[in-house]
Amino acid sequence: MTIRIACRPKGWRGSVHGEVYFEEVDSWQFPDKGWEDRLGSVLAMWLDVLSHTSIEVNERLSFMDGPYYVQIRGRDLQFMSRDGRVWHRVEAGIDDVRLAVLNAFAQIDRAYLAHGWPIDKDWQEARVGAAVVRRLVNES
Repeated sequence: MTIRIACRPKGWRGSVHGEVYFEEVDSWQFPDKGWEDRLGSVLAMWLDVLSHTSIEVNERLSFMDGPYYVQIRGRDLQFMSRDGRVWHRVEAGIDDVRLAVLNAFAQIDRAYLAHGWPIDKDWQEARVGAAVVRRLVNES
């Protein structure tokens, strides 16, 4: 399965906010189609996690708003809520997840430049994390 992250920036309110969710096209979205969150904060967190993981991974990618996260255990991705409910489960490698997050990062980075939004602390951290994750993908 190809992991895709839909990312649509909607504007600047102290930080960039917009839609961010995982999806399998024409099948499902997680946490939900149109889910909104603070994009800089979410992507900075995810890139930080993905920059420290290895093939023997057991990590969590959390959303800022709501009780949702993606649990990564090796090639098993579980799309979960904090009450332990598994909403979706797919098989994908860590590099699949890294590439999906890097693609989402690139979309938002282009929006920062196009709109002239100020580069806040979260986005500075996201840019550093993206460079590390990009290197890991290129080395694998």
